Amino acid sequence: MTRGPSRRRPAGPRAGPPGGGARPPPRRGRNPPPRVRVTQRTIVRVPEEIANKYRFVVIAGKRCEQLQRGAFPKVEVVVPVNKHGQAQDAPKLASFWGQVAVAEVEENRIAFEEAEILTIEDTTVVPISGE
Repeated sequence: MTRGPSRRRPAGPRAGPPGGGARPPPRRGRNPPPRVRVTQRTIVRVPEEIANKYRFVVIAGKRCEQLQRGAFPKVEVVVPVNKHGQAQDAPKLASFWGQVAVAEVEENRIAFEEAEILTIEDTTVVPISGE
């Protein structure tokens, strides 16, 4: 029984430090371990008037869009400052305005209307003819 080509390295000089000898062990601390990104979890209180997490998210999302387009916030907003201590212009980041929108909805400062659901009870089924 014959085997395929040998996978062993050919004997001969190996690349190493100049002057021969063994390679030094790798230095510790040169490459720090990768950083683990920690995400913050937000605990939200859904008001009783809304009583639905999905509706809360939809209302806060629509309010976030309004705030990004320049609507005036209905809660106190802490304006970020730059490295010189000067107030920056209002950011356009959705994450910033999303937090503001969630705070507004939590404090019941946003009015909303429930969509009216219409049910049709008397329906007629008309068969589709092939002609």
